[in-house]
Amino acid sequence: MRTRANAVRTVVVVLATVTAFALSAAACGNNKSNSSSGPRSGVLQFSAPLAGGGEFDGTSLAGRPAVFWFWAPT
Repeated sequence: MRTRANAVRTVVVVLATVTAFALSAAACGNNKSNSSSGPRSGVLQFSAPLAGGGEFDGTSLAGRPAVFWFWAPT
């Protein structure tokens, strides 16, 4: 019988695999932009609370590659 830890580990592995596949598929796209004005404006205009306190400002990522890791305590 599976323990809860094994079930959670299985879910994490499946999600990581699906995410890796999706990112790989997205990287195979073309480099054409839908806009001739450069990056979409407003995409990084957000803020979020940090786990250790304070606020994160999305505009600080402008012009740099970034990976978002969404985490929620259970």
